Amino acid sequence: MIPKQLKNPLFRFILIGSNGKIPLEKQWQTVNNYEHNSVTLQTHIKNKGNYGVATGFGNLVVLDFDSLDAYNKVCGYLPDTFSVLSASKKYPHLYYIVDKPEPKTRAINDNDNNRLIDVQGQSRQVVGPGSFISKKKYSVWRNVPIAVISYDSLMLMLKQNFPKHQEHVNRTRKITNISSANDVCDIISVKQVAERLGSSFKRPYHGDCPLHSSNGGICFHVNESDDRFWYCFSCQKGGNIINLVADKFSISNHEAIKWIKKEFRLE
Repeated sequence: MIPKQLKNPLFRFILIGSNGKIPLEKQWQTVNNYEHNSVTLQTHIKNKGNYGVATGFGNLVVLDFDSLDAYNKVCGYLPDTFSVLSASKKYPHLYYIVDKPEPKTRAINDNDNNRLIDVQGQSRQVVGPGSFISKKKYSVWRNVPIAVISYDSLMLMLKQNFPKHQEHVNRTRKITNISSANDVCDIISVKQVAERLGSSFKRPYHGDCPLHSSNGGICFHVNESDDRFWYCFSCQKGGNIINLVADKFSISNHEAIKWIKKEFRLE
């Protein structure tokens, strides 16, 4: 299943559950990642598990587009490279090898804070080609070698093409010692928890509230300037992911942290 372009001994891969996007193992950024020919990885794939490509290893970055307009705006500036289309929306994932180790992860939003592009670098991952979500496949789009580019030139090009964008540095804390509520909130986003609790998002920062039934489906709001926090305009509750889980199950904050750590395999 793993394309030949990704069979680089410097690249690393992670285990993802069948029909999912979330890593199965904790500390995948540092410990639980595998070479392409690992028996563990190959057995997992043969058993119809999904897999992720851990970016950053081997100076690999992936331009993960959330907007076709953004892709069309910059594609002419980018060298042809190995590319994948996402399963549901069929948005491009462009793979590049950059000229510096541990390339930083960046996110570029428009003026309304809608995500345009994720530059997936160190301590991030993208779902690998051949994986499935709801019977839809991550498919190879451009079956060509992975191009080599300058990381600084890439970021300069993006800034020049999106001069009014908001550039966010994604949180990339390594999951090595989760000892506090702040650690949990820095690793897992509100949107991840809300979706795990049954929410769906019609807009990047608005969805239905997991605490009650929602007719319009947009009352639940993730804070656009700091996505660790949320607020529901219907039930008028808000807080961080710990408050969300505690309210959902009517449990203490301590019990909510334990639920999050278990649910997202952070223990």
